[in-house]
Amino acid sequence: MLPQNTPMGRLRLTEVLDSYDGPRLLLARSEIGVEHLGLWIEDVLEGNVWLFVPLSEERRLRLLDGTIPLRDAYLEAEDGFVLRVITPRDGGSARWAHVARGEVDRDDLPPEDDFLDLHPRVLAEALARDVEPAGAVRDRLLERIYIGPTARGRRLGQDVVASTWAAWFSCRNATIRARGPGFSDNVPPAVGAAVHSFAVDLSVPKGEANIRAISDWIAYVRGAGIGDARQRMVTHGIDSQACETLLSNVAGFEVTFRVTLLWPDGSSPALSFEINPELARRLLRELRAVLPVLGSDKIPQANSLDKIVAVVEDLNTHGEVDAGRVDLVPRQVNYYKHAARVLGLVTKSDMLTLAGRRLIGADVDEANDILRTQFEASECGWAWAAWSGTRSLGRVNAETGEEFLRAVAPTLSASTAGRRVQMLTMWHQRLFPVQR
Repeated sequence: MLPQNTPMGRLRLTEVLDSYDGPRLLLARSEIGVEHLGLWIEDVLEGNVWLFVPLSEERRLRLLDGTIPLRDAYLEAEDGFVLRVITPRDGGSARWAHVARGEVDRDDLPPEDDFLDLHPRVLAEALARDVEPAGAVRDRLLERIYIGPTARGRRLGQDVVASTWAAWFSCRNATIRARGPGFSDNVPPAVGAAVHSFAVDLSVPKGEANIRAISDWIAYVRGAGIGDARQRMVTHGIDSQACETLLSNVAGFEVTFRVTLLWPDGSSPALSFEINPELARRLLRELRAVLPVLGSDKIPQANSLDKIVAVVEDLNTHGEVDAGRVDLVPRQVNYYKHAARVLGLVTKSDMLTLAGRRLIGADVDEANDILRTQFEASECGWAWAAWSGTRSLGRVNAETGEEFLRAVAPTLSASTAGRRVQMLTMWHQRLFPVQR
């Protein structure tokens, strides 16, 4: 089955990845340790036609965990060429030819959306594997978080790292929570870090929830542009608001974001995905093109934007909100803190975000600019724009708030919807005084 007398040398079968009346996709290792991916093309008179391509360890792992499509192994061959091989039926010497990666016949390759789906196997291996080198903990895995600049030599500010870090854990925890109750929002303890970059290893339980969460994110990220985006998010437990924040950070700050789940000894990545700015922008376009069904928690109930700013300033100064200091009655405080969260000004733990910190000391015009941007970026804001058939809230008719809420928030009671409509109208009139 494996070709003999080719530039690859003597091969040893490592793994059959797909089979139908015999192997159709396989991994084979040469005597010098180079892994090759073999793809069966067709059965001809002379024998079986295969395409082989050498793989680096990183490329092999990315193929196995489903983060790149199969065809990319050939179209983006790391050595610049692919080996086309005909293995004769009598087991003799193979016929072969080098094919430049740009000349590979695309009709011979798997479709664009064909990825290896080995997550169930990886999950089983991760749960069963008992690696116990010195100092390792048998019931733990390592979750490596990397946040880095896309341009060489550019340094990332602490606010960029902190905001992206927080956004990921909102995403990660929401995905785990979607799988079942009994989950804690606590960040796992850090057990290691790389020098001169933001790469931190977290110790996480070697349980199904953590592995499934990373697997779900791999499936979500790799499916960009394929099928129903909203259904993909629902299937994989992706929280749209948390996801939007993470993607906005990656795209806006021009960073590379990567998560890798490692075996307990810190070797052999089991699951990994990466989001660069270009991919983040593609996913954002998908996200914002989908009209969500909004729950009550996505639509704030706080009429006064000035008091929202006061709440943010009070949190910045005192670490908590006092109703008297911000001219609210006590029962209104939570409504206004929730509105600040919806606008992305504070986190769930009442910490100011980058946008929230920009509000501190801003004059009225600057504050309006920030609030306008945050309102448009909020799930409620871009859902209103999308429902109106436009990309900008400035082009939305402020009088359509009631019709909009009936369409996207059918669970709201009539009285609650009436209060939310009033809020939407007041915000729009304040932030977009001239219809564009």
